[in-house]
Amino acid sequence: MLVSKYFPAKEKKACKPEASLGLKRCNFVDVMRQFSNSREFIDKLNINFNALIALPLLLIGLGYLQVEHRNWPALLEADRALRGSVVVGLALLVTLISLRFKREARKLAAVNDLSWQMSTYYQLAMFYYKTMFALAMLMAVLLFLWAATELALVYVYLLFWLSIFRPNLRSVADIFGLEGETRRQFINKEI
Repeated sequence: MLVSKYFPAKEKKACKPEASLGLKRCNFVDVMRQFSNSREFIDKLNINFNALIALPLLLIGLGYLQVEHRNWPALLEADRALRGSVVVGLALLVTLISLRFKREARKLAAVNDLSWQMSTYYQLAMFYYKTMFALAMLMAVLLFLWAATELALVYVYLLFWLSIFRPNLRSVADIFGLEGETRRQFINKEI
């Protein structure tokens, strides 16, 4: 399980496994980020999301323009089979990581502690965003090295997945399984 594997609690004595999830419910004061309200939570997520998209977007855009309009020479030659394999492999990796993130995030609905849900989702989302950032930077480097514009297409595919998981309060409320007054207060940034 991604949640329990990558975010174990520091104090084993205080942890009790959550029913049928494989998640550990602990005193996360020292382990995970605490949010005072949904406004702080979503603002922090959006700042990190946008920051991790900005640099690869700039590099991919610059690289694509250099290759297409300035005839950027390939610094390393790679045959079509290698380039095609890397493109397909990166696209599959983006898909698998995105689906895993979705599956792990959906498990948070089984827990009724909103503070714990926000902290855990934040950690999961940051892991996902940083992984996508690393893949996007790899695509940018390969674009400059191979002068292969098909890597820009894979980056657009990565942006498609990121747009699905763009942080907003409505989608997070759905993931958390919030209903009624709690959902309204969460979306209106009152709690």
